[in-house]
Amino acid sequence: MVDGDVGADAVKVEVKNSYVDYNLGNVNFKIGAQGADNSVEVLFFDDDFSGVVITGKFGDVEVPFYWMKITEGGMGKDKNDIDMDAYVVSPVIKSGDMKINPFLVYVMQ
Repeated sequence: MVDGDVGADAVKVEVKNSYVDYNLGNVNFKIGAQGADNSVEVLFFDDDFSGVVITGKFGDVEVPFYWMKITEGGMGKDKNDIDMDAYVVSPVIKSGDMKINPFLVYVMQ
């Protein structure tokens, strides 16, 4: 016997990442719960996040902008006033074999 998991209720599903990914010209938009790419992952954190990534590609220059919801104040009996958002810009500039990738992070509480 399986602890009450009978019939249509027997399937348990966990959704890890769920986001919309679309292009508008040379700009890519990812909106929802998603994994971090290498530039954010290495320097900032190594986890999934809820937010928006807008990446423009202009020849040898790629400019991603991230908005990440780090914490949310919540609702109900566990509600608190702690909301934290991160804004990240991490342009990648390529020239031959050289790559420059400055990183700017602003965290707002």
